[in-house]
Amino acid sequence: MHTILSRLHVGLFLLLLCNSTNLWAHLLNMSEITAEIDAVSGELKMQMQLDVLTEMGSEQAYYKFAQMDPAQAQDAYREFLQKLTQAIEVHQADRIYPMSLDDIQLPAEYDLSDFHNGFVWPKTGFVFSASLLNKEPLTIRFNSDFVFEEPIALQIKLVDGNGDLIKRKSRWLVAQQLSPAFPLDQNFTPAIEPLDLAQIPTFITSGYLHILPKGWDHLLFLLVVFLSARSYPQLWRNISLFAFAHCITLSLGSYRAIEIPAYWVEIMITLSIGLSALMPLVMHYNDHRKALNTKWMDWFGSISVSIFGLVHGLGFAWSIAELDQSARQFLVSLGSFAIGLELAQLSFILILIVTLGRYKKQNPETYTKKVAPGLCLLALMVSLSWLAYIL
Repeated sequence: MHTILSRLHVGLFLLLLCNSTNLWAHLLNMSEITAEIDAVSGELKMQMQLDVLTEMGSEQAYYKFAQMDPAQAQDAYREFLQKLTQAIEVHQADRIYPMSLDDIQLPAEYDLSDFHNGFVWPKTGFVFSASLLNKEPLTIRFNSDFVFEEPIALQIKLVDGNGDLIKRKSRWLVAQQLSPAFPLDQNFTPAIEPLDLAQIPTFITSGYLHILPKGWDHLLFLLVVFLSARSYPQLWRNISLFAFAHCITLSLGSYRAIEIPAYWVEIMITLSIGLSALMPLVMHYNDHRKALNTKWMDWFGSISVSIFGLVHGLGFAWSIAELDQSARQFLVSLGSFAIGLELAQLSFILILIVTLGRYKKQNPETYTKKVAPGLCLLALMVSLSWLAYIL
């Protein structure tokens, strides 16, 4: 058993360290797409900002693509670009319009190290066009033949002949999901946009996947919270405080009541993990030396978890804030996303209770003296390695 635990420690460390290159990718590198339709000419221009690392297969392959001349890239990567073009479906009634690639803006300003850095997200710009034949409502879908990093933040605009905005609609999508119908009639402007309740599962899923299995930063923090709890009542108290604080800054940040650059938010999140990992180590020292008041340490831990929950809530609020939706639809999106987050956190805590909690009950002395301090030390080391990536 001790050998298994030792291997678990090493495996966890290597797994988290290896994944430090894509910790926050599931939000910071989401696909950003704007479709603009000229109400007079019927011309559609679609601008995309895509992280194509996954589709390319490796950092080296993406860097090689980024360093090419755009004209040469269109020839050398013809199959790749054709795959992307065919993955875009613009629908009007029963018609699907073929898209034409007009331009590529390659992220040539980035070094190879940036493509390996988990806190830099080079995106490639693509410009497509099509000519619409009528004024039927428009829908758009991105099929899964091409890897679009999700969520796909889509904005559809209708402009007049001078380029002035008439109306627009924004949605988060996933691959294979059809966007809501967008009327092209300039005179069609409903007083109250109907709620798109079909978005609820999408936002719940996006929120869940933000934590489990992609959110290594949040998972590591929750692991440390679990390890620092002396009892299950204290654990649930700390998790509840974290979730409540999480929702506060998620809401405030989404409504732009608080705006902090993503770079500093990432630093604060990483520091929160490291500082939280120190807490169980201090308590382990306290168990041997009786140098600190245990009750005071428990309440200090709860306060720290609340503060760090505020920090973690800012880590993705900006992504929802970018959506230009009606107030009612925005509230539905925000609430659904938050539900997904909390369900994922609850799932991970239950996994920890079944695994580490069961082992603690069967081997309390080994868990207290070796397993918990060892995992916390590894969490501290991983957080320091992540901090090195940022700085």
